[in-house]
Amino acid sequence: MIEPVKKVMVHSKAAEIIEKYIHENGFKNGDKLPSEREMAKMLSIGRNSLREALRTLEAMNLIEVRNGRGVFVKDIDATVGINVNVTIAKVNFLELLDVRKTLEIRAIELAIMNGGKSDIDEIERWLLAIEDKFNKGVVPVNEDVQFHHAIYRAGHNRTLFELVRPLADTFNSLWKPFDHREELILETLSFHRPLFEAIKKRDTDAAISAFKRIIDIDEKKIANIYDSFVTRPEEK
Repeated sequence: MIEPVKKVMVHSKAAEIIEKYIHENGFKNGDKLPSEREMAKMLSIGRNSLREALRTLEAMNLIEVRNGRGVFVKDIDATVGINVNVTIAKVNFLELLDVRKTLEIRAIELAIMNGGKSDIDEIERWLLAIEDKFNKGVVPVNEDVQFHHAIYRAGHNRTLFELVRPLADTFNSLWKPFDHREELILETLSFHRPLFEAIKKRDTDAAISAFKRIIDIDEKKIANIYDSFVTRPEEK
């Protein structure tokens, strides 16, 4: 059952809970979710807040709202132009990171140009969640992902969002078998607030500079363990 949303939570939290509900309950491509009325009741939120949450999930390419028919799950294992099932042996991490860097810099530029107050508030909400987890001695893995997703959404360019989000998610997923992901997050944590503050002030140069500091750390970390990821010819 979907857990109710506390009154202090906004549509973004509802979207997060619905996404969790989809994954935890094994929904597949084409499966129909409960009606808007049922979801609003289960989440204890208004219909307008629910619709905002659904719009967020639709922008993330997780669901499809079909007028008069309901809300349907899209292929949660598929991505636009990105194969999330790619194996580590077939990926050059540095090339993947370079593509991500190019797209994410553009996402930051668009967030500065197009992001409204609600978008900035959403980015800050995840930044505060990162800092709260860190202060409690917990590595904010999910919060870090959501922070970057909020920046992508703030640009209001769906095509770019559907490219950069799965690319970043693919990059993150490839770290899972290794012991470096949490270490990487901790090493880049101090640059997240400067990145946010620059976006809030509409300072493109400062924002890109802060983001490049994050990417530089990623690149150095990858370089240190790069031999583990390079494709090797099969022995005969």
